[in-house]
Amino acid sequence: MKTCKFLDRDFEFGGTIDHLEQDKGKYKGIYIIVCPKSFQDICFDECSKAGRYKGKNPTITVEKLESKWVNSAEILYIGKSETSVGKRMRQHIEFWYGEAVPAWGGRIIAQLRNFGNLEVWYYPCEIPKDMEHTLLKEFESRYKQLPFANFKR
Repeated sequence: MKTCKFLDRDFEFGGTIDHLEQDKGKYKGIYIIVCPKSFQDICFDECSKAGRYKGKNPTITVEKLESKWVNSAEILYIGKSETSVGKRMRQHIEFWYGEAVPAWGGRIIAQLRNFGNLEVWYYPCEIPKDMEHTLLKEFESRYKQLPFANFKR
């Protein structure tokens, strides 16, 4: 099992957005989207590829995307699932590739070119809501803002 430390916790590798490992993440907990060092160029698309859940347009201006980018942070998004982090991640992926499914959080991931190469990491925990809040606070304390694709705590 491949693990890596993020925010002082050992996360399990779940694959990339385009090649998610189906046998991972069958527990409640936290999932994070990580920009690997091999992800060379950060380019934003003018228009989001994400679905229009409840008819809402997921597109954010490139200016806003640039202002949210955290240059020194690997973590782009922190999310939670009360059931299965793997299943929740698959919902996000469907949404980011244009399906109208309820996965609005992290929607700006879909405006990153080549977002399919971003990494997915999982962390099991008993109370995901509390852990997500803790991790967002820790990230904000280190970087003075929330992760790129998180809009609120």
